[in-house]
Amino acid sequence: MRMNFNMTGVFLALLIASGFVACKKSGDGGSLPNMSIGSSSGERTTSSAVYRFTVSLDAPATSEVTASYTTVDGTAKSGKDYTTASGTVRIPTGQSQATIEVTVSGDSLRRESQQFYVQLSSPKGCVLQSDRGTATISNQ
Repeated sequence: MRMNFNMTGVFLALLIASGFVACKKSGDGGSLPNMSIGSSSGERTTSSAVYRFTVSLDAPATSEVTASYTTVDGTAKSGKDYTTASGTVRIPTGQSQATIEVTVSGDSLRRESQQFYVQLSSPKGCVLQSDRGTATISNQ
């Protein structure tokens, strides 16, 4: 008895069964919730401060939703103006928000406002509608 297998179908079935299938950028969605990240800003003082980025879904999660995140330099530089942050943001079943925190260094120098970013990637259980949040450090 000879069996014929469609290897593409077998591979896709294994990916789905393993939970490896990730969602895509906006427009590719279907019934998955849309994920977005907000911006954060504050006035720099001589003490460090925590900037909070809210990650939101447009509907409560029907199962846990995750995305990887990392900070990205703009005019503000990691190690000098803020502490590098990376990891996984998780939104539990039934919830629609989570927070990413990044520490901004204290500084007494006054100059133009500076920016850095928090970049989302590799989402699971959602569609990325907005994948980059902007932090503005006011140095006035």
